[in-house]
Amino acid sequence: MTTFSASCRQLHKSGAALVLGSLVPVESASAARLLPGPNEGGPPQVDLSPMSFSASMRRPTGDAEPTIRGYARQSSVKQGATISFAFSSINAAAPTNYPVRIIRLGQTDVTDYTGTEKIHARKIKTTDDLSQDWPTTFSVRIGSNWPSGIYVARVGDGLADAPDVIFVVRAARAGATSSIMVQLPTATINAYCNYGGKSLYWYNSVPQPAPKVSFDRPLQSDGQWIYGFGLDEEYRTRIRDFYLWLELSGRKV
Repeated sequence: MTTFSASCRQLHKSGAALVLGSLVPVESASAARLLPGPNEGGPPQVDLSPMSFSASMRRPTGDAEPTIRGYARQSSVKQGATISFAFSSINAAAPTNYPVRIIRLGQTDVTDYTGTEKIHARKIKTTDDLSQDWPTTFSVRIGSNWPSGIYVARVGDGLADAPDVIFVVRAARAGATSSIMVQLPTATINAYCNYGGKSLYWYNSVPQPAPKVSFDRPLQSDGQWIYGFGLDEEYRTRIRDFYLWLELSGRKV
């Protein structure tokens, strides 16, 4: 079980970030300004800047709430390795077969894997660290020739069924194809994500923040918890344009 604890606030303050699956120091932290925690003066006034929850970060108005949630068991994986996923169909009366795809995001999205998997309904757990610990739904072996980059596991017929589960494919040998490394703020998103009812922060936790949060849960927003935020929203809002520009300019990462 992997967790991210409140003690990691110091990592943010000292300029640490999750880079393709590992905590490493960087010259300047890109994480949002931290709000006071449970040992820092009690509940703060709601201040969502710069992690503002504007309309652009949410699903378009009128969209139905997705009925499937899921997460990857690893935030990144090397070429040639295997990655596993856990999914749950919310309030499903019986296990249901859904199409699944693994897609590399880019100027033109490329589907590298297709299949059909049976999705079960799983109980939302409220453990101290919000770990859901759902059984593995399916696993995929990453092709040794799949380009490094940002990928998603997509379940169902569209985003109305399930938010994309984002993960990174890394080169089998670091630096073999590019000298540029792009970091995704996975640890920051996990800290702000309140799937299960809590995050590490007061403004979107009930009745108070969790002392630690697990990566074994969907890093996704959910309408039943206020001010939810997930990695798919972070990608659409802050990552996508830069990532696509890198590809358009011919820079491999």
